[in-house]
Parts: sequence; structure tokens; C-alpha cells
Amino acid sequence: MQSRLAAAAALALTAGLNDCASASTTVANSAQTSKVVAVTENTVLTRRETAPHEDVVVLVSPDSVLTALRAAYADIGVEVKYFDPAAREIGNLEFVRTRKLAGRPLSEFVNSGWTVTGLAADSYRVTMLLVSTVKVEGGSSRVETRFQSRADDPAHGTSAGAMGCQSLGTLEQMLHAALRDKLGR
Repeated sequence: MQSRLAAAAALALTAGLNDCASASTTVANSAQTSKVVAVTENTVLTRRETAPHEDVVVLVSPDSVLTALRAAYADIGVEVKYFDPAAREIGNLEFVRTRKLAGRPLSEFVNSGWTVTGLAADSYRVTMLLVSTVKVEGGSSRVETRFQSRADDPAHGTSAGAMGCQSLGTLEQMLHAALRDKLGR
């Protein structure tokens, strides 16, 4: 039973960490289907086959966007710990939350499957990566945001209880809305 659970968790973590969603003003991929990734005696882990993909384009210089992004990250409660001005990247490569982010349940941001007690994201330790890249596009700047996450069962630590998560697009949308607010758009 334990080895079956560990194998399912490893499969789910591998599948989940390969998932990545970016957030914008228009949804490019909105078709969604669920796929069962793992089944145990007390857990069915599903993930969406397609994630919302959005970018935001603003008529502002990349340097101004990077400055506004730093403030936008603070607004959504994510500390900026990664900044690469040459690559025009900003964000956090690893931050952890339990139960809530920005005052909202984690299940509003990620799909980590279900446990016998409910949504895994709301009771597991969720480790996340959130990084935005600013690209020059004509006279504007395109912001692409990558989000990845995994959930660890606190009862089993990071080895046996890890589940891959998929973004619901909510966090990326919140970040981009905060960015537009900071830029007055």
C-alpha cells in the first residue's frame, strides 16, 4: 500500500511540475478536461489537461513594467526573491503557503486533487514558483507569467505525500490585475 501510494505520488508530482500556466487579458486556451493521474484507496488525483493561458500587453517600457511588477507581487502577498534585469525576469522561485494566499484558500489558485478530507490544496503544504518575464513587442511590453506548484501532505513530508498541482490561472490573473492597477491601466 505504501509503495503504491509513493509511486502514485511520484507520478503526480512529475506530471504536476511539468504543468505551467501563464496569465493576460484574453484567454487563449479555455477548453478544459480532467484527467485522472492517480488513484489510491483514499485519494483520486485529477488534473486539467489544458490550463488557462494569458499574457498581458501594456504600452509601457519594460523597465517601468518591472518596477510596477515588484509592487504588484507585494500586493498579492508574494515576496520578490528573484530578479534578473538582463533577462527581464522577476518573481519568486520557491515560496510556501499552507491553507491561504492573499487571504483566499489555496484551492482557488491550484488544483492539487482531493483527499478524504477535501481539497488537498487547502490542507497540504503548497510550494510554488511564480516568475514573470517582460518581453519587448513593438512599442509595448508583453508580460508572461509562469506558475508551478506541488502540494506535500504534512503527515508524510515531501517524499511520500507529494502531489503535482495545476494552476487555475487565478494567481496569474490577480498579479496581472495588480500590475495594470499600478500602471494606471
